[in-house]
Amino acid sequence: MEMPPFQEVLSATEAYLTTLNAILPLFHPGRLLQLIHNWYAYPGRRERTTWAAINVVLALAHRRIPSDEATLRESAAHYLHNAQTVLSEVIMGNADLLNVQILIGMVLLFQGAQDLKPATMLIAIALRLAHELGLHTRSAECLDTSQVLERDRVFWIAYILDRDISLRTSRPPVQREADIDLEWPSAQPEDGAGNVAQADGTFPFNFFQCRVRLARIQGEVYDFMVATRAGTMDNDQRDENIVRLNHILDDWISSIPPPFQPSSVLQAGQPNLCRNFAVLYSTHVACRTYVYRAHAMASRWMQSLQSFGRTVTRQGYIVPVPLPTPSLQDWEKLVDESRGYMRLFWAVERRDPAFIWMTACTYISGSVCLTANIMFEPCHASVEHDLSLVNLSISLLEDLIQQTGHEPLKDLRDACEELLHYAYALSPRADV
Repeated sequence: MEMPPFQEVLSATEAYLTTLNAILPLFHPGRLLQLIHNWYAYPGRRERTTWAAINVVLALAHRRIPSDEATLRESAAHYLHNAQTVLSEVIMGNADLLNVQILIGMVLLFQGAQDLKPATMLIAIALRLAHELGLHTRSAECLDTSQVLERDRVFWIAYILDRDISLRTSRPPVQREADIDLEWPSAQPEDGAGNVAQADGTFPFNFFQCRVRLARIQGEVYDFMVATRAGTMDNDQRDENIVRLNHILDDWISSIPPPFQPSSVLQAGQPNLCRNFAVLYSTHVACRTYVYRAHAMASRWMQSLQSFGRTVTRQGYIVPVPLPTPSLQDWEKLVDESRGYMRLFWAVERRDPAFIWMTACTYISGSVCLTANIMFEPCHASVEHDLSLVNLSISLLEDLIQQTGHEPLKDLRDACEELLHYAYALSPRADV
């Protein structure tokens, strides 16, 4: 059970604790550091699950440390592989909190992969172990406050991942809402876990609680817009759900203070803040596009735009625009939110593969919305700016195709290029 020198591990762990663990508090900092100290101080007491936990932390740290600042000698994949060699012991051993944390840490790593199957399987196992420990209920009142908080936070991170993977894969979540008996994370925790702040340390805001609330919305979007029963609802029921879900999404985004809205984050120039909120707003825009069935993989939406583009480029605006939203105001909101997210996407300095796979689909869906908006209103003031964002999405798709050779991505690129051709043809503001 090889491990890097103590100081290297300590440095990487501290980097993890001040970045990813600061917003998604999977580990209690003091207990994690004690675990690592004990590993090096007492070689005779070493356990393989502890080794797996440290390797997961190193892999997560590696994802957040710029390459020019890295002290670890191996890659994130190396440390993840080490943890995987102990997976059967983690799953089949006694249920304890550390085993759940190991599994959730691995899900966080696999969540940023092209293939979500490993993440899908591991989150199911993690939640079953969490249920065995009673993490989803108030069953730990005999423990001290910090231990109870750690258990609760571990469960809520599993909940976030479960809802996120469910919506991204269009498969049912594991955790039922009816089985949860926990208070939501505090917006003002005494230990500051989950807080983010401006560069000068002012205006703290609890990112973690905000993300849990968005996960709850993701679950509702799945239930009412994606699940099998959603396809059996009549138009009136569907319209009611669209209105209700949009109100929930409006309430969620309006609860975020001005310093952490997309335009403010963009101007703040804080790399970690920018990345974290880019992923957050990607999830929000994804929910919005699922509610309207206006995401890039929605064949009916794409086909309606292609048909509209062919007609109006040949015959003029003789047909109504195929708005996916109940009103023009709703459409303008979707376009504005897509544009704000897409600008934030390009402001992220380190767009590593994990970031790309978690956010690219939403970026491309937003690109389709901006292209459609030019087709609908070819003289609006942001045409040139929007076209620059759209052209970047074509480059993004080309990169993904080169990496995967995935045929559906090639079809999507061709469809996006067709729509972009119509946008250029229709807009006098487009610089051909």
